Amino acid sequence: MAVATEDRRVMLSPDACAENRAEARWDNSRQPPRRPTNLLARDPSPSIVVPRVLLLQAAATLLVAVGAWILAGSHAALSAVLGGAACVIPNALFAARLAAATRRARDDADPQVGAGRQVTAFLVGEVVKVGSTVGLLALIAWLVPNLVWLSLIVAVIAALKSPLLLALTR
Repeated sequence: MAVATEDRRVMLSPDACAENRAEARWDNSRQPPRRPTNLLARDPSPSIVVPRVLLLQAAATLLVAVGAWILAGSHAALSAVLGGAACVIPNALFAARLAAATRRARDDADPQVGAGRQVTAFLVGEVVKVGSTVGLLALIAWLVPNLVWLSLIVAVIAALKSPLLLALTR
């Protein structure tokens, strides 16, 4: 590797290049860059994206509920809120489970064991999420009188497809 200093070129040995790379690495004494706290800012970190997705799902549910209330009344709005909640609540619990699994995986001494636990937590969490969504929808259908199926189904679709909107705006 050649480095220009004061109009002369100096050839560096491979060891010198490695030392320069080591010096250029992150200095632990410096503060890390601050993450934006604005949930609408474009930040790909999971700690910002997950609440953004959950807020978007809740907003889509409320938007469908307001539309259902305007078009069909309070029973339709309640059906839409319950249908969206049947999707948003399990997603929030799934995200919390994955965050806890990620924290535990970082603490593991063996990285392969931590990665295996994360995969297991993801798969089990996904099965529990889908099962609880179906269970909540069945419970809603059984317990709620005067259920308006159209608004419930539209709210479920809006809540489940709203992360696609977030992905398309990136």
